[in-house]
Amino acid sequence: MPKGATSSNPAFKTRLWHRRIGYFLRVLAGRPAGWRAVPTLAAFPPEPDVTPDPRPPVRIFIGAEPGQNRAERVLVWSILKHRDPARAYEVYLMKDLAAFARRYWKTGFTNYRYAIPAFAGGSGRAIYNDADQVYLADPAALFDQPMGDAGVLSIDDRETSVMLLDAARMGEVWPKELALENQAMHREFRSRAAAISGLWGRMPAEWNARDSEYQQGQSKLLHFTALHTQPWKPFPNEFRYSDHAAADVWCDLEAEADAAGFTIFTAARPSPHYQTVLDLHAQMHVDGDAGAGIQPADMFSGVQLPKRAPEISELITAHNAQAVLDYGAGRALPMNQLRAVRMIQRGACCPLGVTA
Repeated sequence: MPKGATSSNPAFKTRLWHRRIGYFLRVLAGRPAGWRAVPTLAAFPPEPDVTPDPRPPVRIFIGAEPGQNRAERVLVWSILKHRDPARAYEVYLMKDLAAFARRYWKTGFTNYRYAIPAFAGGSGRAIYNDADQVYLADPAALFDQPMGDAGVLSIDDRETSVMLLDAARMGEVWPKELALENQAMHREFRSRAAAISGLWGRMPAEWNARDSEYQQGQSKLLHFTALHTQPWKPFPNEFRYSDHAAADVWCDLEAEADAAGFTIFTAARPSPHYQTVLDLHAQMHVDGDAGAGIQPADMFSGVQLPKRAPEISELITAHNAQAVLDYGAGRALPMNQLRAVRMIQRGACCPLGVTA
């Protein structure tokens, strides 16, 4: 790490004059309650036709929020771009987690990182990354770093944006209950770790190159630290954005992900929440919704499409659409479907195909 470059370096700070009124309004309003019980797992097994590496999966926990969806996707793409095809990787997306008191957090995920020992089951290693980072080398090389007697590695004892954790050791220092209740940002967690001699160890600086620390060909992870220079400009109502000197690194990775049609979850690799929702819909088709007084025969009966037909007709006309696809979770009863098609056709000026 360059001399004088610490986590408190002013070059990495977003100041008052970088913030818009929307930022202060959001702080006053607080953050909405989270709803996910646990981080969402995206599992990437060894690639086909290679001999699997028997070592433990590379576990990576990413702190994110809905406004950082683009950054989250590009970070995961960068992991897969540089991964060892023989190794298993487990990426845990920590976003909108329930029960955390988030009102005064700097981001929507600030203290999630301190619950990683619990989320990791209290054993094994785990990497933590903020969403505003990209890998330029295989994260397995960081995951396998010698830790000695340390419980956590980072580039300095105040910087927690990239960490390698021993979940068993850090679970005693950072219990999940403290992360749930604490609104004091990082201070208490740092002091608890600092109080134990030898608990913190130094991570090589190339694994967390923050903004101007980035060195092409040497840095293994680029961290877009200053919120007001993040190239994807996630919160235009909260910050006055300026250009980042290394923006092309991030933009090139996003272009690669776009060209590949990459998404974190796919039909072959759905998210756990997707399957939960499918199971819930299947159950409601059979049982209805007793709480809402809806009988099974009336559940998802397909009556919403006709109600939206005028709006759909306007969109068809405005965009000169040649076909309409209706993706629904209902029964698409024949009579309701036919009525919807006729209502839409009457307002459309183009051929129409409707698929339920």
